[in-house]
Amino acid sequence: MIVHLNTTHNIDDPRIYRRITRFFQIKKIDSVLIGRASSALKEKCCHAFPKLIENNRAMLIIYNLFFALKHRNKEVFFIHDIELLLWVPILRLMSKTVIYDVHENYRDLIPSRPWVPNILKLFLKICIIGYEKFFCFFCNFISCPTKHIRKNFADKKTFILPNYPLKKDYADFKKNKDGKSKINVTYIGSISNEKGIQNIIELAKSCLELNMISFHLAGKVSNIELNDFKASLPANTVYLGELNHEDILRLLSKSKYGLCMLPSKKAYQESMPLKLFEYINSETIVIASKFIGWKFVEQNNHGALFDQNNVLSIKLFLQKDNFILEKNKKYYFDDYAEQFIKHINYK
Repeated sequence: MIVHLNTTHNIDDPRIYRRITRFFQIKKIDSVLIGRASSALKEKCCHAFPKLIENNRAMLIIYNLFFALKHRNKEVFFIHDIELLLWVPILRLMSKTVIYDVHENYRDLIPSRPWVPNILKLFLKICIIGYEKFFCFFCNFISCPTKHIRKNFADKKTFILPNYPLKKDYADFKKNKDGKSKINVTYIGSISNEKGIQNIIELAKSCLELNMISFHLAGKVSNIELNDFKASLPANTVYLGELNHEDILRLLSKSKYGLCMLPSKKAYQESMPLKLFEYINSETIVIASKFIGWKFVEQNNHGALFDQNNVLSIKLFLQKDNFILEKNKKYYFDDYAEQFIKHINYK
């Protein structure tokens, strides 16, 4: 039995639930997880945070400890947030196998937050490095989505679990060939100024005179007033809210282009977002930021890379609509997870 601990993610989180938990389910390995409530997921293995504390980070850290103690008869514990490393020594004293699943390069991401004063950025980064190194010493394994993040940790016990879809999700997937005259451009993911949503809105506005192009945005709106966000959208753009996985696949079946336009921060440049591979595996042409780590998109003819601020170039790319997509190369989570399970069982 696997236990997933976290303080920030929804219970239907794309990495925790859709990839890791569902892969273990396919392998007949039960899991239990906690997270923020989601109307899209009502499985018995998923436990929502109590409403009274779901926005109190300190209380959620303590709640995770009680949840872990409640499930102390389970063998393997995944830690999905950096602050929960505090409980790793306790879990190891209980002879549990502990895996720190590093979703982000926190050493670069947290100091880059706008609320961190410039004078404290380097100091904060040094503190995070020391904190992670100390508590990761007690972890049995560390898993992460990219090679860049892997470099931060001890090589012998660090394994890559990339943000690729499961084979099962695309076994029956079919691209909708209807409406060839319409060009649907889709963005799936967190919607915030920090993640570059303003550039996507500007792109949509620049395409208003192109009647064949429409934009569809899906995801959680963060740090923006929802009504203000909806009011800022041009007439050719629809906000679909937070979608479950089945709805995302239906949206991708009708989408020709998928956007992944992140700002030029080091943590983003070294990331491999889930949506990139959802676009690729659904035969949706990728339009992404021109990051060195994302060169594979152009090298494999999955799409094109742009300066995220160069709205005009992206508009012209959409207007020409003549990109020849490579449809045979796909990326799947399963093979990496198979290897990882062997290491867990061996330990």
